[in-house]
Amino acid sequence: MTDVNVLLFELSHHDRLEILRQLSQTPMILTRLAEELSLTVQETSRHLSRMEKVGLTEKDVEGLHHASRYGRLVLGQLPALEFSYQNRDYLNSHTLDGLPRELASRIGELRETTLVDDIVLGFNNVGRVVQEAKEYVLSITDQYVVSQTPYFQQTLERGVHMKNIDAPFSVTPAQVPREYRDPDFTRTVTDARKDGRLEERFLTPLGAYIFMSEREVAMLAFPLADGRFDYIGFASQSESTHSWCKDLFQTLWAQATPRGDFLDQHQKWLVATPGAADALRELVRGGKPESRIHKLLEDRGFAVRNQVTFLGRVIHLRLFGD
Repeated sequence: MTDVNVLLFELSHHDRLEILRQLSQTPMILTRLAEELSLTVQETSRHLSRMEKVGLTEKDVEGLHHASRYGRLVLGQLPALEFSYQNRDYLNSHTLDGLPRELASRIGELRETTLVDDIVLGFNNVGRVVQEAKEYVLSITDQYVVSQTPYFQQTLERGVHMKNIDAPFSVTPAQVPREYRDPDFTRTVTDARKDGRLEERFLTPLGAYIFMSEREVAMLAFPLADGRFDYIGFASQSESTHSWCKDLFQTLWAQATPRGDFLDQHQKWLVATPGAADALRELVRGGKPESRIHKLLEDRGFAVRNQVTFLGRVIHLRLFGD
């Protein structure tokens, strides 16, 4: 067996793993250790002998058994395996490929999470956490739930700072729920953008779906293999999960493009591409531009088939004001 196989073999026994955990907290003599774990002295001695042989434990001159530095290091790496094993069905159907390597290596920090496999319950949890937020809401999302619109509006109006990483808006205006076109909601969002309460960036692909406040993580979900989200994921109030999710958000935030820069880039492309601005205007008016230009507009996200996307409408409004 290779060295790692020897290690895994020794850790595969429940009693030896419990011994390592116990000794990582408190050094003990053999008899007390056996008593604490309800084992015989002979069993405990045999386990300790095996563990000392592979370097997981050690014995000092006073007869106290300790978890070695190496043993404590190994113990600290086990939560990642525990989380992965407990959620193996989920991880087989979802991908974590979009995670930064350093966060993937810290996946064990998610061990104190609850898998929420009821989509309605998950969205309700998001709404509750947004409602209860007092300092901030961080989100990474490809869509918003209509029933949550009042919560977002009320949260912004309370002065809560919201930062959102979104997928580029390639839906058509007709696909935007009427609740998001409500004048009061639109005014709240516009005002929040102006005074900095609402900050937005765009990123493709998203890599994760997150809603969290300063208090808890309402939802952490990973995409399916094809990149889509099924909104099944994890919720937690634990400090380690909160820290992990916040680090993920900040990493992706640094990679994402600010909303204004994103719109500027697309507007510059439209103006610099011969015939593109006129084609977009023609499409907005119900016409059908020449196929080559139309294809360019679709590739850039300004159109879907014969319909102007929300992005196309925003840029059209910027350029032509109608």
